[in-house]
Amino acid sequence: MELPSDVPSTPRTALRCDPGQHLDVTPTIPPTSIGIPLNNPDSLNINALGPPYPTDMVHHEERYRLTEKIGAGAFSNIFKAIDEVTGNQVAVKVIEKVPHFPCAADSEFAVSSALTHENLVKCLGKYHSRLRTHLVFEFSNQGDLFDRLESPDVDQDDEQSRLFMAQAAEGLRHIHTMGIVHFDIKLENMLVHNNTIKLCDFGLSGVHGQVRVGKPHGTSAYMSPELAKIKSQSTRYTVVMSADIWAFAIVLHTVIFADLPWEKAVRCDGEYAGFVAAGVDAGLQQPWCLLDPTFRGVLLRMLSATPELRPNMMEVCAAVQGQWLNEMDLSSMVNDAPFMFTDS
Repeated sequence: MELPSDVPSTPRTALRCDPGQHLDVTPTIPPTSIGIPLNNPDSLNINALGPPYPTDMVHHEERYRLTEKIGAGAFSNIFKAIDEVTGNQVAVKVIEKVPHFPCAADSEFAVSSALTHENLVKCLGKYHSRLRTHLVFEFSNQGDLFDRLESPDVDQDDEQSRLFMAQAAEGLRHIHTMGIVHFDIKLENMLVHNNTIKLCDFGLSGVHGQVRVGKPHGTSAYMSPELAKIKSQSTRYTVVMSADIWAFAIVLHTVIFADLPWEKAVRCDGEYAGFVAAGVDAGLQQPWCLLDPTFRGVLLRMLSATPELRPNMMEVCAAVQGQWLNEMDLSSMVNDAPFMFTDS
């Protein structure tokens, strides 16, 4: 299928993080439950995630008519499309290139097809055209959470923010119980469909414990410090769930305070260096002191520089459903108010 060269492209805001780089909790359900041997996490491929895929998941290119480019990433372009068989609107991800780690070409389809949850975007199938893999997903009718938070036309209150974060947490918890690490958690990968969060983009995902070599892919602002510091293409690192925990903490901070806590978790970043220097007193400083003590404690543990000290997603889910902010008068914060306290 000829890719439309003149389809309109949805612009991305200047505030969106540039792709840069992107670790330890034991999954509630071991990877063996989805056919992945614990002693060989590098064996992620289509067959490793379950029985042979039904033939109806492998489609012909004539079935889809691409209508509009709605997104782009380091490895792919996303198009809105029409399924000529059902007449439904779908999203088609055209993979232009793949990361350099093992089995990357198959991993996204394998993971997306194997995971089923109301808070994960559903994979409908795949097809090949012009030597490119095309993945077909359900279309999300309200865009991504980053654009939603940035839009002056969207009025999202405290209750809605809480609901979205609870849904995102449940989606990520399900991924982890299946022994999978998303490895690219960020606002842009949280789609909204009928006021329900759907985690998407498993292009960097892998099995918990998988070893990779090189500079990690991902978005620098959401990357944990143990990964952000890697600069060599020969460095070995492990794909583990605590990387997702860190990234989800960055998401929570951004939703609550309408700003990233720092640009990158490295010592040369002034904001991050200040956070590290504060140590146990970080919670006494702005904006952390505005948070409910219990919630703040969990959030700060999620941002521990020691991966093994970060909580698992079960604990994170419970914290997200609790109280977020101190019972206090926030009227003095009118100019610096968190997103959830603004009217627009």
